[in-house]
Amino acid sequence: MSKLFEELKRRKVVRVAGVYAVVAWLLIQVTNNIVPALQLPAWTSTLIVVLLLIGFPIALVLAWAFEVSPDGVQRPGADDASLGNQVPVAQIANTKLLYAILTLVLLVAMFQIGERLFFNTPPPDTRIAAVSGNGIPQVIRFKLPVSDDGSRFLGGRLDSVWGRPNSTSLALSPDGSLLAYTGWEFGPDNSVTSLLYLRGLDQLQAEAMVGTEDASTPFFSPDGRWIGYFAGPSLRRIAATGGESQTIVTDAGIPSGLNWETARGASWGDDDSIVYGGADGLYRVAARGGEPQLIAAHGRSAGEFFRLAQPQMLPGSKAVLLHAMVTDDPATTQLMLLDLATGSLTALLEDAMNPLLLDSGQLLFLRRGALMSVSFDLAEQTITGEAVPVMADVMQALNMPNRSASSGAAQITFSHLGHMAYADGGMYPARPAEIVRVRLDGTEEALGLDLREYIFVAVSPDGSRLLLNDRTAEGFRVLGHDLARGVSSRLDVGGFVNVGPRFSPDGLSIAFASDRGNVPVSLHRMPLDNSQPPERLIVSAGASNLGSWSSTGVIAYVLDGRDIWMLPPDGEPVPFLTTDAIETHPTFTPDGQWLAYVSDATGRGEVYVRPYPGPGAALQISGNGGSEPAWSPDGRQLYYRSPGAAADTAVLKGVDITLNTTNSGSPLQVGREAVLIEPWPYQSITPTRSFDVAPDGSFIVIKLVDDSAATPGEAPAARTRRRYAVPEFYIVLNFAEELRGRARQAAQ
Repeated sequence: MSKLFEELKRRKVVRVAGVYAVVAWLLIQVTNNIVPALQLPAWTSTLIVVLLLIGFPIALVLAWAFEVSPDGVQRPGADDASLGNQVPVAQIANTKLLYAILTLVLLVAMFQIGERLFFNTPPPDTRIAAVSGNGIPQVIRFKLPVSDDGSRFLGGRLDSVWGRPNSTSLALSPDGSLLAYTGWEFGPDNSVTSLLYLRGLDQLQAEAMVGTEDASTPFFSPDGRWIGYFAGPSLRRIAATGGESQTIVTDAGIPSGLNWETARGASWGDDDSIVYGGADGLYRVAARGGEPQLIAAHGRSAGEFFRLAQPQMLPGSKAVLLHAMVTDDPATTQLMLLDLATGSLTALLEDAMNPLLLDSGQLLFLRRGALMSVSFDLAEQTITGEAVPVMADVMQALNMPNRSASSGAAQITFSHLGHMAYADGGMYPARPAEIVRVRLDGTEEALGLDLREYIFVAVSPDGSRLLLNDRTAEGFRVLGHDLARGVSSRLDVGGFVNVGPRFSPDGLSIAFASDRGNVPVSLHRMPLDNSQPPERLIVSAGASNLGSWSSTGVIAYVLDGRDIWMLPPDGEPVPFLTTDAIETHPTFTPDGQWLAYVSDATGRGEVYVRPYPGPGAALQISGNGGSEPAWSPDGRQLYYRSPGAAADTAVLKGVDITLNTTNSGSPLQVGREAVLIEPWPYQSITPTRSFDVAPDGSFIVIKLVDDSAATPGEAPAARTRRRYAVPEFYIVLNFAEELRGRARQAAQ
């Protein structure tokens, strides 16, 4: 063995190995810093390392077979004399080799020092990792504003209509050194603009990412070099170092029709593909671009999932964690595992949303604003142990003013090191409102009902009673109220979503839309006196919302938020208006012969009237936008909500309508529209009307009680957005260590 080692030294194999290792190390150091700066593919560094590894044994073989001398490359000589003559040359070569190695080491050291001083890119793991004296990482908490001057708030223009974002707006890079988030601010005339922002956790300020207007749902690539995000219907990406934004998918299948609908979460896998939640389910697309593939579809029947959201790709990109909603009740939501090879879904937990798997093996999830933790076996892909609470009051998009915005997305993100960023606030808070009578002269009269988050009110045919909807964290309730006695009582309707109650023509029954029995929101009927349970009136794959119950017993309802259908008293549902346009807010005249409704056939919602059951053409009533039509008790006037002069404001308009008894012209004579009440600052919803007209011609409306300081001239919508906006968030360094500490305590 000693002879072999002496021969290796004599043939300079050891020296060649040392020089090769130093040069290879230098090349790797330079490559690791140049590749991100030049935005080269992530595999470039790996390729160079592989080539250097392959070259190492080749260099050793060549060193054994040949040696470099002043006379050129030669095979090692066996002649003693010649060897003796080469001794001085070898000594000189050894000296030169020593100088060469020292020079290379010095160059590497200078490069490292210069890179730290001038490029300011220290290793991300040590940049923000605080360690205590005993070597255990310290848990450090601090708060950061979305902007230093308080003018910017968390979220995007499209996903923060209600102030709080309904998609996750924070993303930590895998190494925990960078935080990406979306921020919006008011512009002139209550307009809203938003951008993607990037902040190093060792930096004092965030930098705006140019070209990311209307960004939402940011997420990082596994190597931290790219940030994915959505802008309207498109999926895009931008380098973390800045530059031009790149389109991955122009139309990513994002829910449309409502301006608060955005992507339902996204995750970038280590195979360089992206999984995201869209209108019809989960999609998968290559990060470099291409055609998205639907990998898990929504169901429309009872018991099927109508929303798959908040995906997280597991290491290896073979499976995805997500949450699946059966109804709007978060208690029925299940945390699922999707096998990307087979497409099968496996239930892991109930009453769980927004899964987040940490490198430590802890699976975090949200349960109605509370952060929970449970152990997860990555190899077996199963839950182990019991879930335990970790932290309360994490902001989560539940109980939103419109249930379509209740996505379950949480404002929380983690890095591989276990750092955390989050916003507090739990579920969306209740917005207290009162029930008010408004007369045509604009005077208001509070009816003395308790303050609740009312969303709908209807008046009985004789004007003595009210039907009310209110929203709570436990669901949407239906209440009856006796105006003479001033007493309210809750009706036993069942279900989590129970909306849009209406009186029957005789006032003895009510109809409403409900998800009772875990079905898509469908029409139900029950006696007003609670003597019998609700009866389901229709069976359909889509959600139904009750619009109007005519004096002849016909129920007009909106299917899937865009088509108007009719349910005769003793018949099957039949389509009435099912065009390419969105048609909503059906309202019968008192005699049931005419139907007012809203259509966006012209590109803007306008009020129309047409005969029922027909035939007959539609007659446009409004001329500058209109919604929520309502007839006067005698059917001779049609009222509707219309945009005001200032942005996000409204007025109540009306037109006189009379029946044309001649044999020529339109069967209806319509007067000039006039502004009746300005402003009209009351609750407004879609796809059905939230207020009602009493028999005396007054309006029973819902008025939000606003105890916030309003900016003079600010519209109600802008005021709501500002009041519930998110101005700050929190950073917790080494939060994973806190989880480990809790686990150790639980084990003792």
